[in-house]
Amino acid sequence: MGEISIKVKIADRPYKLLVDAEDELGIVKASELIGAKIDLYADKYAYKDFQDLLAMVLLEIAVEKVRNENQHVELEKQLAEKLSSLSEIFTK
Repeated sequence: MGEISIKVKIADRPYKLLVDAEDELGIVKASELIGAKIDLYADKYAYKDFQDLLAMVLLEIAVEKVRNENQHVELEKQLAEKLSSLSEIFTK
């Protein structure tokens, strides 16, 4: 599709990005998610500046990513075991 220029706002700062057109919606949704999480932390905790909020949002998102990766690995392991069991059944 090609690259397009978009603007997103994170922590009250606009960022102009050049992205693949097919990635636009995901990037916009990601920036909205970051904004929502920043608002959540801003409402719950005292902070000096947006860097504190961004650090907490980054930590939360990184923890979710690690958790999802671990779940993915476990699901792959379970799938491999089930496929192995089925293979044994059909090769008998």
